[in-house]
Amino acid sequence: MPNTKDEILTRIETEAKFAAMPEIFARLLKMFDDPEVTAAQVAALISRDAGMVARLLRIANSAYYAGTGNIATVQQAIVKLGFRTVKAVVLSSAVYNSLNKSAPEGIDLRPFWQHGLEVAVAAMLIAEEICPKTSDEAFVAGLLHDMGRVAFASAFPDTFRKVLEQGQTGWTLEGERSAFGVDHCEAGAFMAERWNFPQVLREGIAGHHSVPDELPAHAEGKVALCVGLADSIARASWAGPAALRKECLDHQHRYCELLGLSEERLANIGTQVQPQLHEWADLLEINLGDPTELLEEANRQLYSLYRATAELNEENERLHIRLLAEEAEKAKLEALRVICATFSHHINNATTTILGRAQLAED
Repeated sequence: MPNTKDEILTRIETEAKFAAMPEIFARLLKMFDDPEVTAAQVAALISRDAGMVARLLRIANSAYYAGTGNIATVQQAIVKLGFRTVKAVVLSSAVYNSLNKSAPEGIDLRPFWQHGLEVAVAAMLIAEEICPKTSDEAFVAGLLHDMGRVAFASAFPDTFRKVLEQGQTGWTLEGERSAFGVDHCEAGAFMAERWNFPQVLREGIAGHHSVPDELPAHAEGKVALCVGLADSIARASWAGPAALRKECLDHQHRYCELLGLSEERLANIGTQVQPQLHEWADLLEINLGDPTELLEEANRQLYSLYRATAELNEENERLHIRLLAEEAEKAKLEALRVICATFSHHINNATTTILGRAQLAED
């Protein structure tokens, strides 16, 4: 394992064997940033990639975008979806395919993509409430927010497998720094910079575990908050210790305060995530596993939630007993204080009486 952070990031870049971002996608990213570019120019470039053509047509004709099956060309799809959505689809697909090609044999990345897609959908829905113009960027940042962990799998496969064996407790930021030398936020931001991602995506990937003291004024910071809140929502259902769940819930509360989201609005967003999860997986051709595997995982998480709830109830009972004991001890001390005060009062009265009688005797 390299010693310094720079050495670690260099190894990630040189030994992870990431497939380079295809030239067509690099050119598309530059084209999307050109205010003079036309839908026809973008369509001409996308048309060189048959897979992307099929994906865009499927999305443009989907029920999610109120499709009627009348979109037959790439240019029509671009006009219907808009540059921002097309850019999100292009980037998501390109990075997903590239990262999957880099995965070592025997390491299943589907749980990471399932989590990433869940965060992507939640981040998009939150952004639609907070900063609607960046909802597509929030989706992509959410999908790719854990790409640093995929980088670990490619660069340090043996260590990665060992961390996997620890379960969710191994994926804390401290656990990652101990195992890999950097955390997944740093590694992901490093890869995003190497691939020339837009700044809004870099900040979303780098800052999704950071909670600022106040709401950022710029869109990039708000997207990072949306991703962070979405991630805390998804992580609260992880099969991990109750303490980690409590940390996620605490983060949710802080994020909601910053974003001005009420519990009711957040709960409403939460009900929309799962129905859209598999729809987006189909649209982007992201493999989340077969229904049987997903059901088994859902059952594991339900059992884990049951165990976590039981742990919290037990801790609450212990705390209640301790508080009762402390209250009883306080009551004993208060009774002792009253007795002492009463005794002191009687002593004072007796002293006053004795002195008074002594005075009378002298007279």
